[in-house]
Amino acid sequence: MEMDFDKMWQEIKKRDYERAEQMRLYYKEHPEALAELRKHLYDPFVQRMSDAMFDEEMVEFTIVGISQTCGTDYTNVMKAIHPDSLLLLIPEPNNPIDSRAIAVWNRERRIGYVKSSDIKRVEQSLCMSGYTECWVVKKFKNSLIAEMTLG
Repeated sequence: MEMDFDKMWQEIKKRDYERAEQMRLYYKEHPEALAELRKHLYDPFVQRMSDAMFDEEMVEFTIVGISQTCGTDYTNVMKAIHPDSLLLLIPEPNNPIDSRAIAVWNRERRIGYVKSSDIKRVEQSLCMSGYTECWVVKKFKNSLIAEMTLG
């Protein structure tokens, strides 16, 4: 399946900008809420409350196969990925090993796959365009934990 990655990234950036603008306007009108948020910026409770404010349910899943997919470029790929890195999920129905495989891409290349035990939950959230974005939340030596919005 041929995809226009530049077009997808532009759509994602536009949507993220719109979300950021909504939050900016909210916190501009409610400076006390912003002050409280800054106190607890990395508190998991605040993150869950933020998700609830926007009526979004999140699902966490594991990205595996990074060293096999990236080969000799593994070290460079892992160095470039940080918490909050934006990645794309793209189903691979013609994958010879698993027809339900979901590939994970950064801007340049496929970097791994959604762990097979997580595929069912992730499949339910893939958008109609055939891809969706996710964000890295934890980084380990050989895998990543990412999350995406359900819906």
